[in-house]
Amino acid sequence: MAYNQNIPQATDDPSVSQAQLLGNFLAIKQLVDVNHGTFSAADEGKHKYVTLPQQAAAPATAALEMALYVKDNGGVPTPYIRQQSSGTEYNLLTQYAGTNPGWARLPGGLIMKWGTQSVWITGDGYVTYQVGATIPVFTTVLSAQVSVLYALVPGNDVDAAIRVTSFADVTKLRVYGSHRFSAGANAVTFTWLVIGI
Repeated sequence: MAYNQNIPQATDDPSVSQAQLLGNFLAIKQLVDVNHGTFSAADEGKHKYVTLPQQAAAPATAALEMALYVKDNGGVPTPYIRQQSSGTEYNLLTQYAGTNPGWARLPGGLIMKWGTQSVWITGDGYVTYQVGATIPVFTTVLSAQVSVLYALVPGNDVDAAIRVTSFADVTKLRVYGSHRFSAGANAVTFTWLVIGI
């Protein structure tokens, strides 16, 4: 039976309205039972899980509140979070979790980018961060790490070193590689991880 918000009226006779009142109690229980522990159960009132219907646009938020919701993202329902006072909204799954390159944005706005590259020992090299219509661009780079990726190929990565020479640029990372044996066209292969906002 569907919920009837007009029951009871002041002029109703409870004996006549009993079926409608019971119908309302049933409708309320059906509402509570969706994704919740039911009345008088051990997990009464607790969420079993949260189902978020897709929204057409970001909901407005007031001061001291945030909104968690689902919105379309290229045909895929995707979770978003919006900051207080209708502030910035963040796509919680905006990422390309590839290995080379890869990137992700955390819910608080922190951006991580990573990959693998080689630099020749004859001079400095650069890692240019991936860009695209859906890939966020750093406004500030907070940290950069590099590590030699040993491929166990004699004369290539063995006895190699890599270091960051500059990471303040929001478009690229500058590195320098070296070998103990510098003769020949050797390259230092390395992994990189850059964190920023």
